[in-house]
Amino acid sequence: MRECGSSLAKYWDWTRSPQERMSMEETQKCWRCKRELSIQDFYKHKDGKIDHVCKECLIADVKDNDPISFLGLLRRFDIPYIEKEWAVLVERQKIKAVEKGEYHTIFGKYLSKMKLKGWKGYTFEDSAELNQRMNHNKIYFDFDNLNRKYKLILEDYIDLLGYKLVLKEKENDK
Repeated sequence: MRECGSSLAKYWDWTRSPQERMSMEETQKCWRCKRELSIQDFYKHKDGKIDHVCKECLIADVKDNDPISFLGLLRRFDIPYIEKEWAVLVERQKIKAVEKGEYHTIFGKYLSKMKLKGWKGYTFEDSAELNQRMNHNKIYFDFDNLNRKYKLILEDYIDLLGYKLVLKEKENDK
């Protein structure tokens, strides 16, 4: 049998039970559920420190359409709240939910997005200024990449949120 990987040790690790592998990994105990989990099951703060509550417990009470449920967490992680960016991720997740039949909160995706180059230097305290600078009462969407069924769903959700829909012009229409 041919080896898949650079060493026999990698193959051997995957043949171990999850409990054995976890004992070899760095773990941390969640303050809320009291389970011993891999550090990969915890969000990291901007400074690289691992949070003391696991991802599952942290997002258990997050409701994507209720800012009160997630603004405290964004403050804790010192991540700015950009209404437009949050709304776009929520809409994308709703489209995926229609396709797959299940909905997951976008909190983790939002944290990841806000740690990217364009947003990295901003803090939670910058949220009001950033939202004021942005024209957050409009959502720009390229409908050419969506099929008809999802266009109608997206239009309804955008309307419910109270946003104005502005379609991007095609390059050849300009």
